[in-house]
Amino acid sequence: SFIAGIFNKNKKIRALLFAVCIFFFGTFYYNLKLHRIMGTITDYVDNNKTIVGVIANAPTITRDKVIYDVKALYIKENVHYKNVTGKIRVSTILDDNQSKYNYGDVIKFSGELKTPQGRRNPNGINYRAYLLQKGIVATAFSREIEIIGKQNTNPLMRAAFSIGQRLTDFYEANLPSNISSLMVGIALGIKDNIPRETMEAVKNGGVAHVLAVSGLHMGIIYAAFNFLFSKFRFSNIFSFIIGSLTFVFYSIMAGLSPSVIRAAIMIMVFMLAKIVGRENDSLNSLCLSSTILLLLNPLTLFSVSFQLSYSAVLGIILFFDYFRDLLKILPKYLRDSIAVIMSAQLTVAPFLIYYFHNISIIGFLTNLLVVPLVGIILVTGLVSGLISIVFQP
Repeated sequence: SFIAGIFNKNKKIRALLFAVCIFFFGTFYYNLKLHRIMGTITDYVDNNKTIVGVIANAPTITRDKVIYDVKALYIKENVHYKNVTGKIRVSTILDDNQSKYNYGDVIKFSGELKTPQGRRNPNGINYRAYLLQKGIVATAFSREIEIIGKQNTNPLMRAAFSIGQRLTDFYEANLPSNISSLMVGIALGIKDNIPRETMEAVKNGGVAHVLAVSGLHMGIIYAAFNFLFSKFRFSNIFSFIIGSLTFVFYSIMAGLSPSVIRAAIMIMVFMLAKIVGRENDSLNSLCLSSTILLLLNPLTLFSVSFQLSYSAVLGIILFFDYFRDLLKILPKYLRDSIAVIMSAQLTVAPFLIYYFHNISIIGFLTNLLVVPLVGIILVTGLVSGLISIVFQP
């Protein structure tokens, strides 16, 4: 009872005990998830094998190859097939004569399984860690891929992947290649076909975030929906249901990156707060979204996308009011825009220095000019693409 009395009276001890419990739970949960992600397919790396698996998401199509993320089901051992677990990134040459496969297709392929490369130099990308955060533990190149069936899949994900691909096809068919690749990047966050020099220019200009679907994109879509809902006087409940379905659908189209999931959860919590008549607490919403993400995949904690997204939003929450008051002599739009940029940059800067070894000096100016244009491009691009899908002959 003496010890219980100490814990009841001392809030610091209770908080410390809670933090220690969270730490040990997180450590246990991380290792449990990591063990499940690794699966049994890693037992066969550095061997040429025939594998049967199901395509787990939309294929990535670049200028010269097609990439499939495959959930392994069976592996051929001598003349028999045995069950395996784990995900493999399978690449093959892009060829007009080669069939392209889609989410849910069960395929059989042969190739050498390899462990993804780690960081080869101090400033390089740790490709192994990047793939592991996506649940992928091995890679393979194969010229021998054939479809042998289809698996029942999530209809929402199937529809989202299909519309995302049709939007991509629409942009590529109606825009010059260099413009279409940027449009696909802005609308869907897919950067695989953007020329290297263009990506370097975007990064050096401090506006690379416009090519990663995040809070900016979600905020623009929410503003468009909010305008329509208020114009037609829809109820908050109806707005929440339609808005939530739209954000979930768009998140899947954009690849379910940490930044897009974070933005979707925070906006849905904001819309829910309007229904129940409570003031939204942005910091609590941010913590809720991070908790959900880390429960789904604790390896996300080490994702650059996760760290940049959450540090930027945390900076805006903590420092926006301070910078806005500091710049109160400026016009409202300019004041608020600069305050957002300065707040985000303050907390993002350490990560930019650590991962990319540079900070864009002209980022403040380019963001002021580019962000409004991105809003117009995103809305018109999505609307025109969806209209083309609906009225396609």
